[in-house]
Amino acid sequence: MTTLTDISSTAAKPASEEGAVCHTRQAVADISSAVKADAQELRYLAEDYVIEHPLRVVGLGIGLGFLLGVIWTR
Repeated sequence: MTTLTDISSTAAKPASEEGAVCHTRQAVADISSAVKADAQELRYLAEDYVIEHPLRVVGLGIGLGFLLGVIWTR
């Protein structure tokens, strides 16, 4: 997996403005794909947790709803 540090450390200074734009677009595309992959992995982990522990998730939702209700009524 490519990280932001890897991308920035291997960046070469382009000679022209067109090269800079091309390099910047490629860096943004690399970062975007890395973020999408991490978000998808997190989604699957959360989904697996909900499937394995449904009562904990329901209890957490009820508890958070209660706390928000108490905070908003004050």
